Amino acid sequence: MPSTRSDSLNDDLREPGFRPVDDEILPRICVRPPYFALEDLRASSAPGSEVTARVRVEQPLGRELGPISAAEVGRHMAILGSCAAALAQPSPGRHYYLANVATLRNVMTGPETTTAARPLRGYARAQLVDKRRAEAQTRIVTAEGAPLYQLDVGYHVIAEKLFTRLHAPARRELRTGERGGEIPSEDQLAVLRRARANPYSSIVLPELAALSADAISSVPRAVRAEECNGHFAMYPALPVAVVMYALIHQAGRLLAHRSGDDALAFTVKHARAEAVTLAWAGDMITFAAQHVGAQASTHRFTGQALVDGHRSVGTIELELAVARA
Repeated sequence: MPSTRSDSLNDDLREPGFRPVDDEILPRICVRPPYFALEDLRASSAPGSEVTARVRVEQPLGRELGPISAAEVGRHMAILGSCAAALAQPSPGRHYYLANVATLRNVMTGPETTTAARPLRGYARAQLVDKRRAEAQTRIVTAEGAPLYQLDVGYHVIAEKLFTRLHAPARRELRTGERGGEIPSEDQLAVLRRARANPYSSIVLPELAALSADAISSVPRAVRAEECNGHFAMYPALPVAVVMYALIHQAGRLLAHRSGDDALAFTVKHARAEAVTLAWAGDMITFAAQHVGAQASTHRFTGQALVDGHRSVGTIELELAVARA
């Protein structure tokens, strides 16, 4: 895990070895704003460089308690881990760091009802396992340095040319008008506005299809290109973090249903997620969760997202603890 020699964010950033690396890293990774939302991206100059960034909370919490949702932790820390991997990458050019497995641990020691009045800060270190795989160890803390979550991530590493060749059928041209100066139509301008909007601050939960004491499932819906903004340019794919957000909150709905308390809230204690394939814009996706056991106030769930009812996009194993908002 990243160094714990200083819990003060200001002390970390006063250390002489940290330098800004936004301009160095952004051309080498695959995500763009608004999905990429890290600020003040810096790296230490020591071997095994630690990368750090400021994190502003965007996603709604829904039934979840805490200063940031577990899925949003996954989003920002997986990106920060890819930044650390990019610094370790000896090959030039852009690479796609596709998170395929992640383990999240809740390490809060204070009240989980605390809200993030100030931006949080994340830290990451990464190693290239070989040419096609990378691993990152990350953590996110409050502005005062109090620990919140740790996230370990594994990535498939794919060079840009290979990625675009493999996924050529998913390419979508989102530019409007011609480079020669043609004025775009109103319809083209509407497409452009949607392509630049930030969909990650108001995620809509799946529409309910079926609900029992032990299982919940959603109505199939189409993945929209605009909900993939920044992930990836001209190859819109639903981010893994958005998939996991839906699965976590499907489990939260099921937990509330089992308790008979619509106001019931939860905290995510532990999660292990696997990304199997990408869900592209236009794919029909569903989200399902199952209750698999409980001990005291902690409940275990599994969840799965499917495209076309059979192709797995991702799975999750969850431990949710009952809390009162």
